[in-house]
Amino acid sequence: MKLPEAKQLFRWAALQGGVALAYYLTGKLGFTLAFMHTHVSPVWPPTGLALGAALVFGYRVWPAIVLGVIALTAWGPSGLPWLAVI
Repeated sequence: MKLPEAKQLFRWAALQGGVALAYYLTGKLGFTLAFMHTHVSPVWPPTGLALGAALVFGYRVWPAIVLGVIALTAWGPSGLPWLAVI
């Protein structure tokens, strides 16, 4: 692997990891804003983050968004039963 290819791969992996982590953390923030139940939140920040990332970086960030959704579902308030649905 040439050096420029390795650098591009690292930048791609850093972008994917950063967007997935940001989606997960903003999802946790959204769950703390829930007032009736742990699944009902008047504000859902990950939607805005996913839309903004898709507009800025293009379609290449969709794997990060999907990974963030799966991580949030797996380690969210409802736990692993909802992960089987995905």
